[in-house]
Amino acid sequence: MCEHVGCSIGTPYNARKNYCERGLAAIHRRKPDREYERKLDGDAEARLIKLACSDPPEGHSRWTLHLLADELVMLDEIDFESISHETVRQRLKKHPETTSLQLLGNTA
Repeated sequence: MCEHVGCSIGTPYNARKNYCERGLAAIHRRKPDREYERKLDGDAEARLIKLACSDPPEGHSRWTLHLLADELVMLDEIDFESISHETVRQRLKKHPETTSLQLLGNTA
């Protein structure tokens, strides 16, 4: 069968196994969705937006995603020891009022 379809020997076996374990969901997705713990709740997200709309720190002409992430942690606005700039980017991207801040593109 593999010669006719042009796949490796393990492909039909894996497809059958996935279908038996997960049913039709195996056809639509390769792996089940993972559960992620949100690092920013609604209050922390609001603080992030307020911070992003404020004046940048001294010595900087604008906020960067890295500066925002570091400032959130430093101000104890969140319960995590660190937060990535990507988390900050994703949260700000969901709010159109922050797109004029030019933060979502270049982080340098």
